[in-house]
Amino acid sequence: MRALFACWCLIGLIQPLSALAQPAWIVDTEKSSVSFEYVESGKLKSGAFDTFVASIVFDPEMPKSASASFVVDTASIDLNDAMREGVLASVPWFDSERYPKAEFRLTDLSPAPGGAYIADGMLRIKETELPVQVKVSLVLEDGDARAKGVLKIDRRDFRLRDALLESIVSVGETVSIGFDLIAKVGKQ
Repeated sequence: MRALFACWCLIGLIQPLSALAQPAWIVDTEKSSVSFEYVESGKLKSGAFDTFVASIVFDPEMPKSASASFVVDTASIDLNDAMREGVLASVPWFDSERYPKAEFRLTDLSPAPGGAYIADGMLRIKETELPVQVKVSLVLEDGDARAKGVLKIDRRDFRLRDALLESIVSVGETVSIGFDLIAKVGKQ
């Protein structure tokens, strides 16, 4: 009985220790970016979020054990246009005062052809959380990592809309959210 108990204790210790051995990415937010594109009045517009944090633990040999979260400060929206930035940070768009953060949380990571990965996760904007999927290209070289991808969402699914404004200005329903993360790979 003691041997069985010792075995269970050892198994219980090995799993957390293997998780600690997973490489942690230290994301350089100065070199990384989160951008987006949308259509307004028939023209492609682009912007970015200036403030975000990412927490990533990933080993290419064990993608299923990866964990990641990505949090964007919604008030840090940058469109090179203070008026538009103010509108998007307000109610009924991001409502940044009440909902200062938007978050992506990884739920599954699977290898894809060409050294890419398919990342499944949950995206929360304001009170809405929905499953999303994005293809991520990854380059690992000499302890450096670069992950890039584009996630397309329907902004209406996340209640990012303003009926009054949209009666005056045409705003496309699809928003493409791009990320380009530069990180050093280390140990947690």
